[in-house]
Amino acid sequence: MELLTANDLCYSYGTKSVLHDISFSISSGTITGLLGPSGAGKTTLVNLLTGQLKPDKGVITQAVPSPATGVMMDDLGLYERLTVWDNLALFAELYRVSRKRIEPLLIRTGLIHAKKQTVSSLSKGMRNRVNFCRPCCKTDTGRTDHKYPLFGTGCYVFLACMPGSILFSCLLTGVTFASRLFFLLILSTGILVSIVVGATIGIQCKNQMTASSVTVPVMMVFSFLPMLSMFNDTIAKIARFTYTEQIRLLIGEIQVSSGHIPDVRILLLNIVVFGTMFSFFYRKQGKMEILC
Repeated sequence: MELLTANDLCYSYGTKSVLHDISFSISSGTITGLLGPSGAGKTTLVNLLTGQLKPDKGVITQAVPSPATGVMMDDLGLYERLTVWDNLALFAELYRVSRKRIEPLLIRTGLIHAKKQTVSSLSKGMRNRVNFCRPCCKTDTGRTDHKYPLFGTGCYVFLACMPGSILFSCLLTGVTFASRLFFLLILSTGILVSIVVGATIGIQCKNQMTASSVTVPVMMVFSFLPMLSMFNDTIAKIARFTYTEQIRLLIGEIQVSSGHIPDVRILLLNIVVFGTMFSFFYRKQGKMEILC
């Protein structure tokens, strides 16, 4: 079984070509070495395989999903003052996997007796074994405990925002129960669309810091457009096509009791557009995942 296959990989730093038409495959149950002189492109190739770089040309495919792929680097990257167990527990949280994986790994690597020792008190060989356990937390058993992490995170955000929406609906005066329900429907729709927008940006970003740096200003623009549109006609013409402005207008037009149903076509269009973008990038990232 071919676990990983690379076809015609090319990569350049500016005008300097480092990798040119590199092709190889790695089979299950084998150990593959990567040898070459300094500057041959070994590190660049590893960065391509781990998704830190994208090839200028070529395709990398793997038989297992990226959550079952781990990387052990030369730099230990362990927290010296934490115990062996606490280090692995921390990385298990980051990988979003169960802590139940830790103890079997410690037993298999002969570290179970040292699980309460700080990393600073370990020998170099034991530290390397702890470092080996770190990616194995992610890959051991071949199981992904959070198969749909984006879905789970989105649920948390939605549940965190809804109590505030319910509170606001309770504070509304002079409206019918149906109007309160419509108010909640509008706000919950806005929250869901915001989650989808953030998830779409996050999928395309290399890391959480980049995702936050892009998502925050984008969401600020969406948030401030409805307010600015009240003072500037040009901005109002642009803002009317955004879901946040439509939500502001819909909230102002809640007249369910009088039989008036506000126009929700633009809001529905926003939902379709952002939903389609998320689906496209999610599927694209699923195919490229860690590798392209």
